Amino acid sequence: MHQISRLFIPIIILALLPCPGQAAQDPLVKVRSFDHRDFTRVVFESEFPFQHEITEKRQTILFSIDRRIDRFDAGGIQDDSILVDSISATKRNRQTVFEIKVRSRYRIQNRFVLNNPHRVVIDLVESTQTAPASGDRSTERPEPPYNPPAESARSRETPPPASKTGQFTLQTVCIDPGHGGNDIGAEGQSGLLEKDLTLAIGRKLRDMITQRRGINVILTRDGDDEISLNQRAAIANNNRAELFISIHINGSYRQSVRGPEIYFASLKATDAQAFDLAQRENLATGSGENQPDDTLNMILWNMAQTQHIKESSLLAEAVQEELNVLLDTVNRGVKQAPFRVLMRANMPSVLIEVAFITNPAEEKKLSRNSFLDQVAAAIYRGIEKYMSYHSRGSLP
Repeated sequence: MHQISRLFIPIIILALLPCPGQAAQDPLVKVRSFDHRDFTRVVFESEFPFQHEITEKRQTILFSIDRRIDRFDAGGIQDDSILVDSISATKRNRQTVFEIKVRSRYRIQNRFVLNNPHRVVIDLVESTQTAPASGDRSTERPEPPYNPPAESARSRETPPPASKTGQFTLQTVCIDPGHGGNDIGAEGQSGLLEKDLTLAIGRKLRDMITQRRGINVILTRDGDDEISLNQRAAIANNNRAELFISIHINGSYRQSVRGPEIYFASLKATDAQAFDLAQRENLATGSGENQPDDTLNMILWNMAQTQHIKESSLLAEAVQEELNVLLDTVNRGVKQAPFRVLMRANMPSVLIEVAFITNPAEEKKLSRNSFLDQVAAAIYRGIEKYMSYHSRGSLP
């Protein structure tokens, strides 16, 4: 009998121990806040959907969700925010209440819900109105998710437009990971493929933008799919994106060529090399798209893109600066070329050739996941720099 009991003891103990990785599955909520030109955005992001309730009392906002949160990441809260002083979390029965301390009188300008991942976004603006004498100002019912018109099978939830006219805010950005499917793009000597690298960078950039800014991001492909150039631009246009960023990896017959190149659309190419690259990219995906009246179409698209040339150039220069620093290269210069995917996009658009996969040193860098993180971060900083031009109200 003793022997049987001893056999059962370790089994019981093992049953009571937490399973490996269980802690990683505990609910996690990430909180971000960032000042835009005329408002402060607070984003609550979670791996799981939740219902929420907002209660305002003087200069405090209580954001309650319908479950207890064991992990709370406030690493994205801006320290010197104009409006947000602090954000803390308290567990109350079966709820978790986040307390947002606001520095001055305010009002909630926008509230909306995004999915994949689940996010609740709150935009705060300073208010000159006199605060109520006492008690809660209002109690909001849990908001249903905001669902935009189903304009594209790849469309994700988009926030409503900003209510204040003249205010610069990016609501939707479209990221286009180049190539995919049978169209592998450029290939390195080690077998590294452009289509895999562009998708990895695109996903990383999407996550940075959504987590740090709460901006809706659409990928033209989120898997190893072959998407035509027409479809890529249509996805951006149908979802009313305000920026279009096409990500590529360069290749050359000369192994010594290195460094990033950023392009924006124009019928006239900067040089013969830029024109040749555009021609290769135009035929790489969906080569059957050429039509008899293609030349006329290109002219019409060029006229449509003309209104975005200044903004596209600014974005290209901002990203170019960041990638030059990352890759420690001499500035190859922002270039223009008739890229079909850019000319069909009805918004400021750039095509980024991150590095040369045919250069052994740069191919080695591209094979490291940590370097792809750095590339995504550099592009993100370029986007932020572009946004800061508008926030200051002074475009170079």
